[in-house]
Amino acid sequence: MDLEDEKLIKVGRVGADALKRDRTGRLVREKKFTRAVLTSRDFDVLKFVLEMRFATREELFRRFFKVTQAGTIATSPEFMRRRLIELEKLSLLIRTKNYISGVQCFVATDKTQKLLQEKYPDAFFPRAIKQIHWVNFFHDELVLKSRIEFEAELRITDWISDHSLKTLGPKLFGLKMKYAPDGVYRLPSGEWRAFELENSKKEKRIYREKLELYAKLIKTRSEMPGMFTKVHIRCTSLLLNTIQKIKIDQFLVRNPGLNR
Repeated sequence: MDLEDEKLIKVGRVGADALKRDRTGRLVREKKFTRAVLTSRDFDVLKFVLEMRFATREELFRRFFKVTQAGTIATSPEFMRRRLIELEKLSLLIRTKNYISGVQCFVATDKTQKLLQEKYPDAFFPRAIKQIHWVNFFHDELVLKSRIEFEAELRITDWISDHSLKTLGPKLFGLKMKYAPDGVYRLPSGEWRAFELENSKKEKRIYREKLELYAKLIKTRSEMPGMFTKVHIRCTSLLLNTIQKIKIDQFLVRNPGLNR
């Protein structure tokens, strides 16, 4: 074997190695292509469902898919349907149904919470619920719809759900679990507000006890960063008079307007 032959063999081996690496690289890319790739909107959907405990198909469409990424109005929910199916296949969402009303909902899973915590290590994510408490469904759905409305009309920038407040409430606001509001949101100005939704009549003393607690908290913790400064109460017209008679006006933002 002369020198030229040896050079040719070396080049051939390098070429074979390079070809092998190319094939390996191509196979890896194909595997990556066949794996589901989660978009930023997918992560937003997962955070929303986990935070709010559940969401219906209609609410997810209104919140995340009504306006396309190109800025146009979606003509059908077909794209959303395909994305939700992908998230179900990945065991990040589970579909469940209220057999009384026929409402179909999506709930998050433990895998969802783990994935979000890994992606956003500095954020807090509550544990996924095991099942929807249907007795509270109407109230919780009204809270969810109120959040979507506030995000669109008030341009709120953050929302802490009661699901998270069960854990964060004592630390952030000095609230016991029993008195956690239905949410705490932040306006574009940076002001935080607690949110209460009342759709069932309670004894007047219960309203007074809770509102006086809010008044005390706001007064004693007003200098704390991130403390809410007002309580936004949304209630039925039947309850409005009862709440108005409790004279703690400076701490309330009354916003009746529920459908019943």
